[in-house]
Amino acid sequence: MLIQSNAIIRKTRKSRGISQKELGQLIGSQSMISRIENGLTSPTDRALQQICDILNVPIVDYFDTVFDKKNNLSLLKSELEQAYLDQNKIKLKKICESIKIMSAHRPNDVALRHFFLMTKSTMYHLDFNIASASIQQEIIDYFFGIENWQYYDLCLFFFVANMISVEHIQPYVTDIIEQYVQKIMSQNTARMVAPVLIMILEASIVQHQYHLTSELLGKIAPLTFYQQNFEFQTWLLFWEGIFENDVQKIDDAYGITHRLHINTTKLLFDHILTHYQIEK
Repeated sequence: MLIQSNAIIRKTRKSRGISQKELGQLIGSQSMISRIENGLTSPTDRALQQICDILNVPIVDYFDTVFDKKNNLSLLKSELEQAYLDQNKIKLKKICESIKIMSAHRPNDVALRHFFLMTKSTMYHLDFNIASASIQQEIIDYFFGIENWQYYDLCLFFFVANMISVEHIQPYVTDIIEQYVQKIMSQNTARMVAPVLIMILEASIVQHQYHLTSELLGKIAPLTFYQQNFEFQTWLLFWEGIFENDVQKIDDAYGITHRLHINTTKLLFDHILTHYQIEK
């Protein structure tokens, strides 16, 4: 994997007429570029985003060349989260088109299909829209076949939950919570549970399924997410404020992001409040 990684970066850099030193200066670390190109390390997700942007390489072209499904997922997850934070529809459309081209050559690749749906759902998320009935059914059929939730499944759930009618995915919440509480998940998988629950909570509120919101709040109230618990509780406080029309809770959630300089979360709060036409 490292050999493929250094080859595509070195080859593209040279074709763009950019020296190793120049690329290193642009991302803030020439030594990292040197280590990557010499096969000594793999780029971090953030560094890879920067490198691909500078070299004008579509991120999906890179992971199609270099990574396996597991690493593709990690890379795409990082890319979609950044595009959502930046409200970058153009980038999301480019990723969708690139995946469609790849899928034409690999029509039976389920992971590629899921990557496409994750990207499409991120676009829907920006506008608070839901998918067609056929797409929703396709995803629900996949979830129906899951017995033990894995990292891949929860990542997919996290990205598509917002575009599915929450009443269709609510039944899976119990399974996910039970497996989390019973500690039968890997540590990596368990870390995805908190973000998934917040995403389902958001979907229930955005879709005005308030009886499901109340039910979900009851299920997650006793849960603890250890290292993630502070972030989880901040998001929970924010969505409770939206659900209950409690300005103080919203202000308290904002206050946490301000005091701790959590700018990413604040930007996401801003986007949501714009949708609800709530001024801060």
